[in-house]
Amino acid sequence: MWRLGDRKLPKGIQIDGGSDWVALSRDFVEYVAKPKPDDLVAGLLKVFQYTLLPAESFFHTVLRNSKFCDTYVDNNLHVTNWKRKLGCKCQYKAIVDWCGCSPNDFKSDDFNRIRNTEDRNLYFARKFEPVIDQRIIDKVEQWLYPEKYNDSKSKKGYDMYWQNLYHQADLSPTCDDTLLTISNSLARLTFAKFSINYTNIRLLETTAYFKDNKFNAILILAEAVSPITATETDNLSNNNSYSNMSRSDYNIGISSNNININIHNNYYSNNNNNNNNNNFPERIEALVTLKRNYTVNKTWAGRINSLSVNTDYDQKEQTFRNFMGGIGPVSNPILAYEFDLSLVTPRNLTALWINPSGNLVDVSYLQIEESSLIGSVKLQLDEPLAIGKWNVLLVTDTVLAAQLTFFVTPLEFWKNRKITLKKAREIHNGFVNSNNSNKSDQRLPREINRKWLDILKDVNNKNNYHLKNNEIDERVGLDLSKWIDELVTQYYSIDDFCIINKGQLRNKINSGNNDNNYYINNLKQCYQTNWSSVSPDSKADLYNLCEK
Repeated sequence: MWRLGDRKLPKGIQIDGGSDWVALSRDFVEYVAKPKPDDLVAGLLKVFQYTLLPAESFFHTVLRNSKFCDTYVDNNLHVTNWKRKLGCKCQYKAIVDWCGCSPNDFKSDDFNRIRNTEDRNLYFARKFEPVIDQRIIDKVEQWLYPEKYNDSKSKKGYDMYWQNLYHQADLSPTCDDTLLTISNSLARLTFAKFSINYTNIRLLETTAYFKDNKFNAILILAEAVSPITATETDNLSNNNSYSNMSRSDYNIGISSNNININIHNNYYSNNNNNNNNNNFPERIEALVTLKRNYTVNKTWAGRINSLSVNTDYDQKEQTFRNFMGGIGPVSNPILAYEFDLSLVTPRNLTALWINPSGNLVDVSYLQIEESSLIGSVKLQLDEPLAIGKWNVLLVTDTVLAAQLTFFVTPLEFWKNRKITLKKAREIHNGFVNSNNSNKSDQRLPREINRKWLDILKDVNNKNNYHLKNNEIDERVGLDLSKWIDELVTQYYSIDDFCIINKGQLRNKINSGNNDNNYYINNLKQCYQTNWSSVSPDSKADLYNLCEK
């Protein structure tokens, strides 16, 4: 949205505005919504058609200038958590050429502000968001309904929260392709734990799981159907993560130290029995955690509270909204940091961005003040990001303070459809270009590279950067899936499982496989766990609202 210039407002009209939180009477709504509005409403509709945030002034202006003007009540009725230093950062400057302010979420530390409104005519408060702070909601409920609070606190799921990130039945908006790519990979890796030959693995849901008021894990719910006939397999191909798997198995052997992925041409040889259970969809949910990916120099231990690279950074709440943590070739990575109060300020630090070829592609400068111990810097690159393992070095006075790694995944999907070879060539070739042509390095002056030469040499020697395949942008289908799975296993850990239909899975496990027996004997029904997205959550039961 862009400003077009100044304009003249209609004379004789009292322009009014305020919050977009309004209470409108039925008579007024019928007046405004007439199929053939009067001159006042029709004229103001034209004016507000090109007005910024019209919901904050249209109804107010109509009301003040119509026959309903004597019904106007100017009372806020709600308390808003304004923190201007955080809420007015113009974080959408790349989208609009104006800056607005947005209130912050209430947190536990803000509870007294809510409690002090008890004697005022306030009926609402905003904003509350469980992914930021669920315990403030608990405090408000305890304050308002102490008897219910004492009962609900002992119930299962009290200090937990689940937020859906993807559901296979959703029609819009489209899912993020990076999230979809990594979720499908984790679904494959989950079923591979049981060494079952499935041809159709379908991702059903991806959920962010919060425990003890902080993000804990990603939940992957998927189902799979073992093959009966080629015809049935073909019928499933539309939802098949391996749509090209007509005559081959995709088997992954998982041990505590490594993962071996092999393509076997024995697709039907292991599935010749006619057990009626063979086409029963198995639904398994996996608890997936993100592996720690940064190290801190001993002299800096205790000075850095957190360091992470991700996307979708919310400056207002100072947190990432990308709970999966996936970064794709067309993503915009951001380095977020939080330093401890013990850090002596002011302090200047430098972040060196190193691509998978070991090339320095960007340098970010951090100016740390006592009032800015929390902040973020963005990687400044326009071209598609190179696929693979990246490094970020945090340096102070040419001394390495911390090192962080993250990975850029190739995309299995583009606009929620299987990626084509043409599109793969277009967005997956950053790895090749950055290594062969040094296109990215040309952005940096030579003196910058010389300044960090010793640190870069040391890091590159330890990481042993090299290209495994000079034609990585040609990978699609099974080859692409294998490549993605190899990367995903380095940064995500599948820590637990549960199953919806346990009895059916037992019939399919090879009794001679000890690993399979271990997994299946330790599987719980999902509703019995504390973490599953289908485990009981009394907070989400609407009938509780009607309980006395």
